[in-house]
Amino acid sequence: MQEPRNAPDSIGARRSAATIVRSTPWRRDVSRADSPEKLVDEKPEAGWLAYWGPPIVAGLVIGTLLVGAWRFLGIGRTAVDEIAAEWKWGEFEANDKLRQQVVGLGREAREDLLATYLAAPCDYADYKLWLGTILATEPFFDTSSLVEAVRTGDACDQRTSAVILAEILQDADPELVLPGILAWLEDVEDDQHDAPIRALGTMSPLIGAWHGRARAALLELATRRGSDPEPLEDNFRAEDRAAAVNALGDFLPDDGVLALLTTVMTDDDDHPSPRIVAIRQMSQNGAFDDLETWKTACESATWQVRQTAAENLVRSPDPAFSSVLEKLHTDAESVVRIGAIETETHRRRPTMLPVAGQLLEDHDEWVRFYAMLAVAAFGEEPGAALRNGMLLRVFRDSDDEIDVEGAVLALTRVLGKTPPGFREIDVHRHKEEVDAAAIKGFMGDAGGRTEAAAEVQKMLGADAVYPVAERKKALQTMLEHADLENQARAKLLLEELGD
Repeated sequence: MQEPRNAPDSIGARRSAATIVRSTPWRRDVSRADSPEKLVDEKPEAGWLAYWGPPIVAGLVIGTLLVGAWRFLGIGRTAVDEIAAEWKWGEFEANDKLRQQVVGLGREAREDLLATYLAAPCDYADYKLWLGTILATEPFFDTSSLVEAVRTGDACDQRTSAVILAEILQDADPELVLPGILAWLEDVEDDQHDAPIRALGTMSPLIGAWHGRARAALLELATRRGSDPEPLEDNFRAEDRAAAVNALGDFLPDDGVLALLTTVMTDDDDHPSPRIVAIRQMSQNGAFDDLETWKTACESATWQVRQTAAENLVRSPDPAFSSVLEKLHTDAESVVRIGAIETETHRRRPTMLPVAGQLLEDHDEWVRFYAMLAVAAFGEEPGAALRNGMLLRVFRDSDDEIDVEGAVLALTRVLGKTPPGFREIDVHRHKEEVDAAAIKGFMGDAGGRTEAAAEVQKMLGADAVYPVAERKKALQTMLEHADLENQARAKLLLEELGD
């Protein structure tokens, strides 16, 4: 969300200064004229500026001095103003401490708190909502002032007060709060709609005209504007659109909403944030009917989109999606490879096994870790002996603790019991963890590790072997890998293995 554009210490100044400088309008003193006739005949020498200029300048000077006195000398500031001036956007812990200070002032500070809330500008929405929420909760419990602001306040106060009431009361009257909430949602020039979207969620299910109006507002907010790609950094509009896309999930399987989410998730010129949220909403609502839509997302030029699509296809049992997930096992980004491996493992689709040799040599230790778990999960598939040999090599030779952890977990599943060198209490299968001290002890005992590997070999059988020639073959293939780090690793390992 966009950081507010006004400094906190300028907010209270608007209220106090406006109160202080309000005075009787300037008038010309006609009592000094020699006669009514002379006054009528007299013509101003320099027009409007000469007539009104001096009083305006004087007023500005006086106003500036008063605002300066308020700000620097504390004249006119209440205890609430002093505390609220320290509020900072995004500083949640610090702001919570400030809230506690306001609360500590007791109920006697209610009027001051209300005045500070009403004076806060609308383009400083998070600050205004923070003040109003304090006002509505213990010890002030002043929801009646917020109701009054909804009914008679300006547009800014109506919006924020309606949002606060919807979230605080839980059973707020829709006729009271929804006009303000929806007015905020329909303001497409604003880029901070997460608050009204949250409030809208508390009012569900919407009925009648409210439903249609909310749907239309969210569709408008979620739609990308302009043809140029949006920048990745500091894009508050894209984050705002993502919030709207997320809210639209509640309207599925509405055809119009489905069409919008499909457009967002497949638009490669769009910012990743709304695309990622669109994919998640499609997955959570079981929208898997269109294979091409998901294929487009899995082939996106944006790796975050590919990763999200790979991970969220876990909810679909349709084997047709394996045709796109299989390609992601050798994706250029390691997190995409991990997502595809985990998804296919949970879907019980062994599409990663043909490239298991590459995956267990990956430069990313977590790709290797999840690949070993996948090898164990499909232990009944053809070629299991060769893959068990891969696990045994890692168990026996790797100097990476994550490698050893993955091998121990995989072998525990393959063998049906904890492998030699580890106790049953060291291995937590459901958490996919192995006690760190046990791993260090195992790796630090060279002789014991060799003996344990020999025992595992006997348990797996003599055919559980990973020949060096087979390993070299996998590494040779990795020289063409889409991930340049895998290319470099394969080259280095081939040099170590020699001819």
